[in-house]
Amino acid sequence: MSECHFHIEIYAPSGLRGIEPYLAACKLQLEPWTSGFNGQVILRNLGYDDTDFAMDPSTEETMHASGYIYKEAPEAWEILESLSEALRRAGFAHLIGMDDDATERSFWIQFKVKSGFVSPVEYEA
Repeated sequence: MSECHFHIEIYAPSGLRGIEPYLAACKLQLEPWTSGFNGQVILRNLGYDDTDFAMDPSTEETMHASGYIYKEAPEAWEILESLSEALRRAGFAHLIGMDDDATERSFWIQFKVKSGFVSPVEYEA
């Protein structure tokens, strides 16, 4: 089984409030949670064994999450693409990167929100 590390940056100055209705279709089993630190909505893992996911509230405009998905790279990337779709539909600009330790390949997806539209950029390095 492969081990794929990921890192996510989300432009969300006020947290992820509003993502709730879009998480149902996300293959990464996450739930919205209101932080006691600053009241921001963040995401947390529902405790599945094939995923490590960590996100903390932020005092900056950009929120960060990282972790591992213990699956082969194509399946892990499909899972992260589903999170990207949820973020995109909720209107959050974001960058997701994943490294596949088995093949030493990197994958990236980026969505930029400008003037009310979302422009996808996806590439493999």
